[in-house]
Amino acid sequence: MEKKIVFTIVAKNYLPLARALGWSLREHNKTPIEFIIFLADEEDGLVQREEGETIIPVSSLGIENLNDWAFKYNVTEFCTSVKPSCFKYLFSHLEADSAIYFDPDIFVFSDLTPIFKNLEEKDIVVTPHYITPQVEYGGVQKEQDTLFVGIFNFGFIAFKNVAENVLILDWWENRLSNQCYADKQDALHTDQKWGDFLPVFAGERLCISKSIGYNLAPWNVFEREILIDEGKFWVKNRLTEKVEPLVFVHFAGYDPENLSLIHKDFWSLKITDFPDYDLVRSIYFNKTSEFNFLESRKITYTYSQYSNGIFIQDVHRRLYRALTENGHKLDDPFNAELRFYQILFKNKMIDQSKPIKSNSKTLPNFSERLNAVKKILKLGYKVLGFKKYFLLMKLLNRYTRSENQVFLIGENIDKIY
Repeated sequence: MEKKIVFTIVAKNYLPLARALGWSLREHNKTPIEFIIFLADEEDGLVQREEGETIIPVSSLGIENLNDWAFKYNVTEFCTSVKPSCFKYLFSHLEADSAIYFDPDIFVFSDLTPIFKNLEEKDIVVTPHYITPQVEYGGVQKEQDTLFVGIFNFGFIAFKNVAENVLILDWWENRLSNQCYADKQDALHTDQKWGDFLPVFAGERLCISKSIGYNLAPWNVFEREILIDEGKFWVKNRLTEKVEPLVFVHFAGYDPENLSLIHKDFWSLKITDFPDYDLVRSIYFNKTSEFNFLESRKITYTYSQYSNGIFIQDVHRRLYRALTENGHKLDDPFNAELRFYQILFKNKMIDQSKPIKSNSKTLPNFSERLNAVKKILKLGYKVLGFKKYFLLMKLLNRYTRSENQVFLIGENIDKIY
């Protein structure tokens, strides 16, 4: 009998989502499927395993320099960077014949047999973000953004355990060891952008599934309508009228404290615009609430702090990246007694506040601040003139990248012990 495994990767605060995913697997699959949670975090005595639950810390994967990965990558980057290593572990240590990866914010609504049937005929299964061309595009996620993040969404990917796939996983693991950043200037979107190579590397072994019942998500609700008939969920293509069973939904950007939005970052995508989406999201809200997701969101990610409890700012991770990529040897960057922290401290770059995501919606008085900046720039234009002003703008664009601010501390690196 073939061994089939479904797995996800989480930090501690997302364990309730992983458990909701596991519940949905058991609820909707006729034959038992082994479900494994890989923990990209330290347990710290806070992880209480539920009965029958399998949690494997990513420290068991045998990755060299895992501490380096955990520091230079933020939590999303770190969780995605170990994905190919998890597949390899399942194939080599647990002898899985096939494995499906789901993001923890996915929820299954019917049997996964169709996916495993895809793997009988092909060796890899992926899904595009959306499948229907429109002359006048109707999605809320810009097409240019989709080109940046990649054609395929890696909240879901499935592999068969065959030699050709091991080579691809080795290649992918190698790239993610140092190129799993969410970085537009490097044309990287964590693990996902690398997937654009799969049609070339895998060729006819790759199944690009165009099932609208797979990976329904905020970025494709414009083309997919959710229907319910006699307690079973279906998906209709709003553009072609084709109807298929709903297999799984990807609740990306799910915020239980702001249910007016379908995705927390898509401010114009209101639930009132697509009320059919709430047919499934209400189920998801109830189930994740049962697993105490609201409370768990407050749990601190281990790798978000230095050894003294000071929070790591995003710019610290990028400066560390710049220094190490330029050949500087830095011992445990989490240790506040060692060199990297002391470099930051001496250069007054330590901030005791918890990092917050700032954007035009969250920053107070954004419009007023923006107008003030514009006034300063207008003054600069008058002083410098046309050519010099735009040359300066081109130069300053380089320094919007945190890694390029390393000059602020570069001259002191070899003087600090």
